[in-house]
Amino acid sequence: DFDKIAIADIDKTKERTQSFLKQIKDFCTYPMLLGETILLMFLWFVAGMSYFGFNFGWGSIFPDLYIGYLMAGLGEIIAYNGLTPLIAKLGRRRSIMLMFLGAAV
Repeated sequence: DFDKIAIADIDKTKERTQSFLKQIKDFCTYPMLLGETILLMFLWFVAGMSYFGFNFGWGSIFPDLYIGYLMAGLGEIIAYNGLTPLIAKLGRRRSIMLMFLGAAV
């Protein structure tokens, strides 16, 4: 039984390797795709670092640490509940652009 599992995993590894090489080839074929990918990677990196920076820095922003975390939690609840109708109305791409613009301001 274990031999069949190992053979099935080898086949999946080959498929993943071929898919990865095809994706690298697509980056070379379509330079616009590479530029957009690098830009999105940078934007999500900055968004993640900002999020963690705010979460670990509430002690320096608010005098009381618990009030800071309470405000952060309320802000996230408002953002999550407001984002769902915004995505339904504007679509995923436009709402992400709007959120990034709002975070930049």
